[in-house]
Amino acid sequence: MRLYWESADHSFCRVWVNGHYTRHVDNQMEEPTIPDDAHGLVVHFADEHIAVVDKPAGLFAVPAKGAETDPSRADCVVARVRTMFPDASGPIAVHRLDLETSGLMVVGLTKPAHRSLSRQFENRLVAKTYTALLQGHVTPDTGAIDLPLIADWPNRPRQIIDFVVGKPARTLFSVIDRTEAEFHNLSMSVTRIRFHPLTGRSHQLRVHAAAPCEVRRDDYSTLAQEAEKNPKLRTDNPIVGTALDTHAPRHLRNASTLPGGLACPIVGDSLYNTRDGTAAAPRMMLHASRLAFFHPVTGERITITSNAAF
Repeated sequence: MRLYWESADHSFCRVWVNGHYTRHVDNQMEEPTIPDDAHGLVVHFADEHIAVVDKPAGLFAVPAKGAETDPSRADCVVARVRTMFPDASGPIAVHRLDLETSGLMVVGLTKPAHRSLSRQFENRLVAKTYTALLQGHVTPDTGAIDLPLIADWPNRPRQIIDFVVGKPARTLFSVIDRTEAEFHNLSMSVTRIRFHPLTGRSHQLRVHAAAPCEVRRDDYSTLAQEAEKNPKLRTDNPIVGTALDTHAPRHLRNASTLPGGLACPIVGDSLYNTRDGTAAAPRMMLHASRLAFFHPVTGERITITSNAAF
């Protein structure tokens, strides 16, 4: 249960219970006044400045392209927050989660709060932890992944590794357990893992999980530009989406190997997991499970956790 004070003098408030609220006025309980179930979100924390909500998998974080004409693409966390907090102002969204990812999002309910939270993300003062289920057994128990990323423009929204023009992307990881899982009678080896991204690149965790354990620098260096000029260089590689090995220009071959990713893509990832059986999963197994930030008004360090459903 969390309290959301509606008025500055606390003359009345809303009490959140399992994502719904009921109104109190002078300690007198009223009938619940809540959005219908289609617009409800589980709320972990809320006050007059901010809210932390749990985004379900399959819900957009912000209105998607085409939302002006397609109501299904207009339904998103921002729209639902505006319904649940009618006095909210400003852009609301401070950060995003992929459509297929579930978990915690912090939103600003006022313009000053939004600005403060945005600066915290820009200055990397927000700590994020994700829980994921990877296909395959990850060998090391802990480690770090440093693979720079950039958009694969001819194949958006995919991201690719590029050591020349990619932006730095660093992920820490720690294995929770290694076991077997079954989806629709299909058994597979899986690793439950925690990811701690120190940067916030698009699809960062998805690419870092799926990338080979060792990479050759030259295989991931501006080949996107080479391939864009020459379609014959295109391949179906699920990670880089560009030419590798024998398709690469001669001057890009025979480079030394570098530490790469985990070579264990996220279960249910339709973009970067091409292994047999991943389509049997009901969703992509990636959940934003912990979020820590400074309250934009009080300065208090707030930590919110959410358990993954897998």
